[in-house]
Amino acid sequence: MRHAPPPVRPAGQEALKKQMMKEVSEEHSVQQEHSINMSCAMCCLSIVRFMMDHIDAMPLAVTARLLDTYDLLMVLCPLLETCLL
Repeated sequence: MRHAPPPVRPAGQEALKKQMMKEVSEEHSVQQEHSINMSCAMCCLSIVRFMMDHIDAMPLAVTARLLDTYDLLMVLCPLLETCLL
């Protein structure tokens, strides 16, 4: 949704006013909230993927802390659920 094209705007003034009022509605706000949550979750997943791509270069203590102490794999579950909803 981040790179979605802008909505098509009608040419008539009254039609444009109706569409603008519709976009301001609560449904549009919910859609924006979902889009923002999904974008944040995707950014987090991208960062974790980058870290996992370079896990061989990380010290063993860092890897152990990520997987054991912070349980990074289980932290990803809510993020994935956010993306799928």
